[in-house]
Amino acid sequence: MIRRLLLLVLASALAFRLVLWLVPLPLPATTSSMVLLDRQGRPLREVGVEGRRVSLEQVSPDLVQATLAAEDHRFYGHWGVDLSATAGAALGNLRAGRVVSGGSTLTQQVVTNLCGRSPGWGGKALEGLRALKLETMLAKAEILELYLGLVPYGNNTRGIESAAGYYFGRPAAALSLAQAALLAGVPNGPALYDPLRQPERAIQRQRWILQRMVKLGMIEDEAYQRALSERLEVGAHPEQFRAPHFCELVLQAQPSLASSLRTSLDGPLQDEVQRLVRAQVETLRPRGMNGAAVVVLDNASGEVRALVGSPDFFDVANAGQVNLATSLRQPGSALKPFTYGLALERGMSPASILLDEEVRYATAAGEFAPTNYDGRFHGRVRLRTALASSYNVPAVRLAHELGIGSLLERLRAAGLTSLERPAQHYGLSLTLGSGEVDLLQLCNAYRALARGGRYGPIRWWPSAEVVPEVEIFSPRVAFLLTDILSDPAARAPAFGHDSLLSLPFPCAVKTGTSRAYRDNWTLGYTTGYTVGVWAGNTGGQAMHDVSGVAGAGPLFREVMLALHRSSRPAPFTPPGGLRRGLICIQSGLAAGPHCPGRMPEWEPPSQVCDCQRPAESLQITFPAEGDHFVIDPNLARRFQTLQLTASGPTRWRVDGKPVPEGEWPLQPGLHVAEIPGHSVHFSVR
Repeated sequence: MIRRLLLLVLASALAFRLVLWLVPLPLPATTSSMVLLDRQGRPLREVGVEGRRVSLEQVSPDLVQATLAAEDHRFYGHWGVDLSATAGAALGNLRAGRVVSGGSTLTQQVVTNLCGRSPGWGGKALEGLRALKLETMLAKAEILELYLGLVPYGNNTRGIESAAGYYFGRPAAALSLAQAALLAGVPNGPALYDPLRQPERAIQRQRWILQRMVKLGMIEDEAYQRALSERLEVGAHPEQFRAPHFCELVLQAQPSLASSLRTSLDGPLQDEVQRLVRAQVETLRPRGMNGAAVVVLDNASGEVRALVGSPDFFDVANAGQVNLATSLRQPGSALKPFTYGLALERGMSPASILLDEEVRYATAAGEFAPTNYDGRFHGRVRLRTALASSYNVPAVRLAHELGIGSLLERLRAAGLTSLERPAQHYGLSLTLGSGEVDLLQLCNAYRALARGGRYGPIRWWPSAEVVPEVEIFSPRVAFLLTDILSDPAARAPAFGHDSLLSLPFPCAVKTGTSRAYRDNWTLGYTTGYTVGVWAGNTGGQAMHDVSGVAGAGPLFREVMLALHRSSRPAPFTPPGGLRRGLICIQSGLAAGPHCPGRMPEWEPPSQVCDCQRPAESLQITFPAEGDHFVIDPNLARRFQTLQLTASGPTRWRVDGKPVPEGEWPLQPGLHVAEIPGHSVHFSVR
């Protein structure tokens, strides 16, 4: 009988060991927490990366004791499952009629962090088996190290080292008893006991933990009283938490296990961009703007040199922890270059004439009649002017001719993977930004234009694997787009000659504004860097009359000037085989001997303009298209007029109003001078 009993016990033990052996349990690497460094080697943040262990020697003994008191005071006396605590939790849940306690040990919590939580009683049983297995594989101290390295402490912090630096600006080894007890209470409910958002609840739990420590004999009454009287200065500490949004993205990219990682970030540039973002938001806060984000990419490598996801990560009231650089927003006109790229790819040139006239399209949602930002139609315009001045109507006409499916396919090839719905969902307004993209992806798509049409993924650290690039546009098309977007004269009809977008060096730039001024964008590049800026309201509310050039434009300009403060970028170089010649500014054809206005252009058409008999066609001879005039502050305004001239007698109108005798008083702004069959745009400041 005794022998049978012994055999039964032995068989049960072997069966139990076999069950434990079959239960899967992935163990993490045993390296210490990771330190993220900028490209100069300066620390950005020390993180308790998921799957890493923190050494108990690096942690305050008070924190260890407080954690045991709060979560599992019988930790050293059980084998992974505390049957007494489990039974007590089950009884409490039955009495409450809902789950109010799980009774999980520290070992079970480690298992949950490693494997995730499985639903139901079966999941709880599996968690218990995994906890028992973990106890056979690691010593108690090692399990405790895993817990302190894995557990979330709220506000995107994971691991005690990260939490100590975030909340108190000090390493985990230097935590006081009062600080340790406060942090030990957070993992039980990171949102409920958040020291920043729920300070009263966090303090209540801290005091409960301190009382438990006294009751369990972990601390004396004198230490308890000192901890109660200690004034806790809880707050976010930027110096211990630099470039937080960038660091989170680096960790999501899953770098190889290491104690430190030198990233691509330029620390001094990051600090300056952060300062510029805050200054711009404060300037426009009265007009409804409370958020902005900036991305700076190195064109050659694809490395992220700066990434600011919000004006202040620690500004809870304005959702500072939301990364606006990766938030989906409508890009407005910032997608237009890709529409024009398709047009250039299919045989058009910068000189091609497009119609900016009223047009209506029947759609599933009703009639669609695009309008321009200035509320006017501009007649026959060259492709160069239409893109640089961001006219809506020609872009929609092109999207209709090219096919919205082709545009969507090209945008996805450029890395805009968030545009995942079918083409009919977006319709023709896709070229005007009806889809949602994020700033980081769109900035990298513009980097492809800067690299001659070659698209490659972003890199977060220099040692990252180099992935082959994919050609989304030919070098010819990419250069023509770049040349147009860097042409101040071409954008003058819409933005003026001296706009914020005109920089003292070659820079291709495009703005975007979504409907009702909800989102402002400015994206552009030099030969060295691509910069993307988003500005708006974190809650999605409309701003008050803030366009892309007014909201994101000033920030883009300041970042570009900072990037090129010590050295000017090289000019954009055309690829081999590109022709340059003179075109007629009226017809867009190759200039003939009698054309009233000529300008140089890439790839002029072979057909020569038929301006042979100017007497038969009345033309404006002054001012010329794109002319800019300045009001003299020292001269009486009544003497400052323009004498409009034409090739023959005619009737003049400026901005739709008759001008007797063709003499027009100078007025600041953008203007259109018209005679029958002909018009020119000019500006005055």
